[in-house]
Amino acid sequence: MGVGFAVMFAQAPGESFTVSPFWPVTGWFCGFAAAEMVLARRGGPLGRPLGLRLAPPQATGLWVFAAMVSGAIALASVLRSFRTEVDLAERGWAVFTLAVVLTVNLLVMGLRRRPLRAGPADLVSAELAMRSRSARLLLAGGTIVAIWSAPGGGWSSQAESIRSLIGLVVSLLAWYMTLSPERLTQAGRPLRWQVVAAVLLTPVLAAGWNAAAVEPDEQPKSPLTEPYANAALFAYVTPGSPWEIATMPDGREPDDEWDESTWDFGGFSLDRAVTRLATGDGGRQEGPLALSGDGHHVVYLDSVTDRLVVQHLSEATRRDLTGPLPAHAVPRPLLSHDGRLAALVSATGTELVDTATGDRTALPGVRRVLGLGPYGVVGTTGHRALPGAPGTELVTLDPRGRVRSRAPFDPTLPALATQDGRSLIVFTDDEAVAMDARTGRVTDRAALKLPRHHGPPEPLGWSAEGRLAVLIEPDGDDGHYHLVDPGTGRSSPMKGVMDKLDHGVFGLIP
Repeated sequence: MGVGFAVMFAQAPGESFTVSPFWPVTGWFCGFAAAEMVLARRGGPLGRPLGLRLAPPQATGLWVFAAMVSGAIALASVLRSFRTEVDLAERGWAVFTLAVVLTVNLLVMGLRRRPLRAGPADLVSAELAMRSRSARLLLAGGTIVAIWSAPGGGWSSQAESIRSLIGLVVSLLAWYMTLSPERLTQAGRPLRWQVVAAVLLTPVLAAGWNAAAVEPDEQPKSPLTEPYANAALFAYVTPGSPWEIATMPDGREPDDEWDESTWDFGGFSLDRAVTRLATGDGGRQEGPLALSGDGHHVVYLDSVTDRLVVQHLSEATRRDLTGPLPAHAVPRPLLSHDGRLAALVSATGTELVDTATGDRTALPGVRRVLGLGPYGVVGTTGHRALPGAPGTELVTLDPRGRVRSRAPFDPTLPALATQDGRSLIVFTDDEAVAMDARTGRVTDRAALKLPRHHGPPEPLGWSAEGRLAVLIEPDGDDGHYHLVDPGTGRSSPMKGVMDKLDHGVFGLIP
């Protein structure tokens, strides 16, 4: 129990702190169960049942109810983990709940089946009384701990309130039954069919719970109720407004000539996408959002579930990429051209996620991703940095996260890998430099033919014909967005794009 109190008060420095009997009761139960395990090891092998009822039928029935409900909730979390990401805490509580159910059943079975030692009648009676007391405490403690430790991920507030009410009533009844004296009586006939029914019914309850309770009851409908055939060109956000997605105008193709006078894009709003996030230092930053190069996939932070999700625009389907995330620990997402792979870059590391299957691969040492596709990943071991930053390496990895090559790299310059992942285009103030992605050696240089600007251009993505879209800070009235041929350095303004987008994110580049 002391350990339980220690854990409870250890949470006091956090953002929220509540005095609750859960931790002390859980600590007491774990200690009591551990002591019973030690006694069970000394009691010899199991034999036939003693033929005595060690606990009242009401306590046994209450335990069966709690074990079925909590076991079903825990199994529902396990089932959900096969189709979406379940956070580590929910997984841990699911395992703990199932362990409590198994431990109580095994210990109570041992109390009923361990043979009694021969001796005087009063000693035998005392041992039976001790076993009865142990059985009632195990059933009561197990009922309380199991019913409250069962994970509640994905529950609505109404379902959580009902669960809390049921848990409180069940806990009070279980504890009350341990206080009343119990006389040992002859056990009735074994209820084998009830046990079989409970074992078979628990997975059915888990499947039903997983289907009915995994999404919040009051969750708004998805912002995309029908497919969008037109590809997404870019996204932008203005203060007080949601993320807006501009799509390809009807009847146009990516290689059609663009004209600013035909600013008639279609589009839609991502009402559930988070637009602003609090940072760990008390500041604010724009919410994460990424578009695929083909314009048919978008990744954003869902404001209802606090999960990063990937949305297939042309099919109106979505999939969770993460579990619930705190605002200060949301990774930056990037998508491959076809949207099949997503890289999630955070302060703790980078993961590669298959958006179709949910398979995850750790990318060791990668802090910045410059290219992503079926060929693998091109990245660096450090973030974008100012001059004088520590040494950084350019790394290439295969789709399984194994490092293929390493080479020195200057982290101060903007860069983007080519779509085949073989080369890297790095920009200085006045040059486009092509480098071998595996060796870091310069293979070509071209003088940039851009309007006068400040600083090196920022690469945004590749167009269908192999030109690179860049963002510049022009020294005059020239536009911010241009298409650059990295082989020759020649450029032309991007037509039909608002100048300048607020936190613009590009998808399909015409």
